[in-house]
Amino acid sequence: MEKEKFYILLMKKENALDILSGKKKIEVRQSSDYYEKMFCDKKKLEAFYAQFENWENKKDFEQKMWLTDTLKDDGIKTLRFTNYNRTWFLDVEIENKFYDTFCEYTKQILNEKYNFHDWDDAPTQEEIAKRAEQGEKNLPNVIDFFAFVLGKVIDTDLTNR
Repeated sequence: MEKEKFYILLMKKENALDILSGKKKIEVRQSSDYYEKMFCDKKKLEAFYAQFENWENKKDFEQKMWLTDTLKDDGIKTLRFTNYNRTWFLDVEIENKFYDTFCEYTKQILNEKYNFHDWDDAPTQEEIAKRAEQGEKNLPNVIDFFAFVLGKVIDTDLTNR
């Protein structure tokens, strides 16, 4: 059996139709163990986290790797969106992909470049840090996320439905 040439992601049909119409230009997924296993190289991810072992010595700290550097070099350039029952599918080219932290900068890029506003009310890394400095307890976790810039539609059976 030939290895799959796409990542399979579950999606609501409404969002898939937004991709077909050109309204939706980016797919964003909050990081989880599931998605890290799917999209990240385990050794690269371990190296990324290892660089923070001496984080307390901030003056000596130099970040050499970024989350995006942990993505697999698997050659997969297609996302297959479908529902739980796989009654439809939508294959879309991946123009670009990145793995990042939700901060003011990435929020601005998602808003302005890709018209992505689903997380407009979510706290950014900077907001969480400020609240921590003010002594607030029970803070939300900083959001790490995978983003896929969507290219052309390769194949679908949605147009027949």
